[in-house]
Amino acid sequence: MTNYNSPCFSCGGIPTITLDIAPNDQDKDYFSLKMTSTNYLTNVILKRTYGGSSLELQINHTTNQFSTNDFTRFLTYLQDNTIEINSHCQVCDTIFVSDILQFDLQKRIICPTKINWECITLDNKNAEYRVETNERETNITISHIVNQVFSAKYFYHLSPLPRSKFKNKQELIEKIETYLLFS
Repeated sequence: MTNYNSPCFSCGGIPTITLDIAPNDQDKDYFSLKMTSTNYLTNVILKRTYGGSSLELQINHTTNQFSTNDFTRFLTYLQDNTIEINSHCQVCDTIFVSDILQFDLQKRIICPTKINWECITLDNKNAEYRVETNERETNITISHIVNQVFSAKYFYHLSPLPRSKFKNKQELIEKIETYLLFS
C-alpha cells in the first residue's frame, strides 16, 4: 500500500499517523487507532464489533468532509470521546499532536485544527536536541544531549517554536543553539 504521509521534518522518515481517542470516562484509558489512506480519503474504524456492524469514519483530506456508516452512533461516540491526530516518526521519535478535533455536524466537515504539542528530535554532530512545544501553555522545553548522555534541560516561557517557522532542520538547530548560548 502506498504511504501518503509527508516525510519527517527531523530525519526524513515516514511517520505513522493515528487518531488518538481519549474517553471522557476517566476510568477508561486513552488509545490510538490506525488509519488507512488513499490519494483523497482516510478511513478509520472507530469501534470494531464482531457479529455486528463496526463504526467507521471516512475523511476526504482535500475538503475535510467526513462520512460515517452510522451517524447516530457517531454522535454518541463524539459525546463519549475526544479525538486528536497524532504523527509519530518511529525512526527519530519526533511526535506531533493536534488540538482536539471539532466536527461541524451540520456541514459534515472537520473544522481546521492546529498542532497542540510537538516534540522534535534533532541530531547535530555530537549533540542531540529534543524540543517540546506546548501551544496551550506557551512552554518550550529544550533537552540537550551530548554523546548520548543527558546534559541539561532548559525551560522557556516564550512564543512557541513550531517547525513551520523554519525553512529546514539546520535553521531550527541554529535557533536552539542561540537560546542555549544565552541561557
